This record gives sequence, structure tokens and C-alpha cells, in this order.
Amino acid sequence: MAHILLVETPPDDESTILQEAARLGHQVTFFSSDIDYFRENGNLEAILRPLTREIIYTERGAYSYEAFERLVLAVHAKHPFDAVMCLHDVHIVVAAQVAERLSLPFLNAATARLARDKYSVREALARYKVHQPTFALARSEQELREAAKRLGYPLLVKPSDGMGSQNVSVFRSEEELNARLAAGSDVLPRNFDYGYLVHSNNRFVVERFMSGPIVGCDVFTRHGERVFLGVHEKRFFPPPSFAIAGSCFPCERFDTAAIRDYAFRVLDAVDFNHGAAHLEIMLTDKGPHLIELNPRLIGARVSDHIGMVFERSIHEDLIALHLGEPLTGLKAAKPRRFVASRWVVADRPGILQSIETPDTTAPHIHSFRLYKKPGDAVIPPRINHDRVARVLTLGATQEEAERLADSFVFNTRLHIQ
Repeated sequence: MAHILLVETPPDDESTILQEAARLGHQVTFFSSDIDYFRENGNLEAILRPLTREIIYTERGAYSYEAFERLVLAVHAKHPFDAVMCLHDVHIVVAAQVAERLSLPFLNAATARLARDKYSVREALARYKVHQPTFALARSEQELREAAKRLGYPLLVKPSDGMGSQNVSVFRSEEELNARLAAGSDVLPRNFDYGYLVHSNNRFVVERFMSGPIVGCDVFTRHGERVFLGVHEKRFFPPPSFAIAGSCFPCERFDTAAIRDYAFRVLDAVDFNHGAAHLEIMLTDKGPHLIELNPRLIGARVSDHIGMVFERSIHEDLIALHLGEPLTGLKAAKPRRFVASRWVVADRPGILQSIETPDTTAPHIHSFRLYKKPGDAVIPPRINHDRVARVLTLGATQEEAERLADSFVFNTRLHIQ
């Protein structure tokens, strides 16, 4: 039985890793920099307390790495930790720092800091001569205009420490950029609140806009040894949305070996030595190009897809990875089926009244989950947070799984006032 420090989790994603740890007989101490979030959504009493050994947190306004470390060391002195885990981008750096302090397996702190800044990742890839779009840094409107002149159009602008497709903009011409800036549009939002008492660093990466199919891939690394888990094909809603419409895992439409080799070069370039990584990659006419690197397992419950396909618990593998155990079983795992996800979204703004769906108990339906409830405001999807519901379907082939998911969404009706 191990004692695990779990540093924060993404919204509504607490139960999966905690339930798996409990099933395996491990004890978990959970840290949050914003415990009121869990109080307010009811998960503090419903999920966290029943599934954890202890909950430690800093009060609002008192969060700092030093305060976090003091809490961790106090627990460690009485009941030593065997592993540190973090599933959320915003705290991956402090998790890496405290893991180094405790000499526990985790991504090294230097790479954790680098991976949380997209511009720094681009610089590391440039030094390693990894193919990617041309890029620049912008910290002001003046620097944005200078970058645009240097790089040319179309351009993509996104927060260097962003996540979840928030505050991403595309400009196809100088006229479009000037119009947005003249209209007072917040193209470079300052001090953006990511939640958990963490705000943006006010750095923006400016890139030439790329086109091509988008895929994701997950890689487990144990002391430099890498295991490639497979390729997710990702679908996005039409522009100007940056929200993901769905995915399929595994994907057999593209050159998996080329994607794997490219992903490994990216991880080598940033010295990714231990932990899970999720990479988003665009397959351009010049080959794979990195969209972004996330120093964690794929989120939004999509990690469950990997477990369904391999018929094993990917979270058990993740726990074993952070305990420093070999990846022998995962390396030998073979995909046994295909899983497709599709998201239901609003076609107009309003208040959700009700939702009608096909039979959610059909054998090919793995699960259906609502992310909005009647009475909630809904809008057409701009970012992932705007989506209403998700269906997961199973198939013997990629085409079958996708067809079943598309049919479910086509026959779902949202009633919006």
C-alpha cells in the first residue's frame, strides 16, 4: 500500500483517479489551492473526503509554493509519501518542485516550467531543429503588430500558458487584426483567471496558422524510456470555434510510426524524463507539426478511452508510473476495439430546457454524460467549456464507432428557450 500526494484535479475529474487508488489499496492525501471550489460543487463531501486519507489546502489569498511545501512536508514527516501525482496543468510546476524536494519520481521541475509556457517549448524545439510553424512572442499590442509583420498571415495567437482553447484568436489579414484592435477587442487578455487562484503570465505566442488533420497522442515516460499509447483523431467544430467536436481512439488513418517518431523528438527536445504527456499534432503537407505539449495525461475523461481500448485501467498504469514501477504490462497491451466520442452542442444561445436522446442503454453506447443541466445558459461552442453533452460509442472498426456516435448526435434534440 502506497501513500500518494495528489495535487489538484481538473473539474469533475476527481473520482476516477481516487477510486482507482482506493481499489488498489493506496492512501491519498489531496491538495487544493481552492478548496471552496470543491465545497461549492458538493464534491468535497461526496467524493474527496470518502476517498482520501487527508485533505490539505491553503485558504483563498494565502496560496504560494512555500505554503504548499510546508503543508506537504508536515504530512510527509508523519506519513511519508511514496508518489506525487498531478492531473492539472496549473499545478504541474509546484508538483514537480515538491517531488524533487521529496526525491520521488516525477517530471523534472525545469521541464515542467518549460512545458507550461508554449513559447518556451517552441524555443526548445527550434534549438533541437524539430519541424514546427514559425513563431514569435508578444507581450503587448506593439509586439503583436511587429510579430504579424515578420511572420505574415494567417496568424494564430494564444496565451503562452493557456489551456482548454481559451483566448485563442486567428487573424487572416492585417485588416482583420487592425479592426479587432480598433474595436477594443481584448485580443491579449491580461491577468486571465484560470481558476485555482492561478492567473495568466501575460505572454502570448504568435504562430503562422497551420492547416491539416489534427491528432493527439499520449506517451508514458519512465526515467527516459517511452511507451507510445496510440493516436487519437480529433475533430473540431467549424471556425471560429476552437472546441473539439469529438475523437476516435485508436486511429488507423495516418502513419502512426511517423507520428510516434515525431512525438518522441518533441519529448527529447524538452528533456521530458518522467510522467505522462499528451501532444496535439497537426499533420501538415510538410509533415507533423506540434500544436502544443501538455505535461499530463489527456483530460476531459478521454483517458478512459485508452483503458477501454486496451481493456485495462490506464489510471492504474499512471499510478504505477509515478511509483516508479516498470511499464512492462502497458508495453505489451494491444488494442481490442475502437472508441469514438462526439459532443452535443447548442445551435443558438439561450436557456437549456430539456434534451431528447436516442436509447442510451443500447449495447454500442458505452456512456452518455450531460455537462449542462436544464436551466443552464448555453451558447454555440467557442471553447470546450461551452459543450453540452458527450456520447461514447464502441465499434469493431474505427468507421463503425464513428458512424454510431455521429448517428446518436444527429438524433439528439436540445430544447432551448
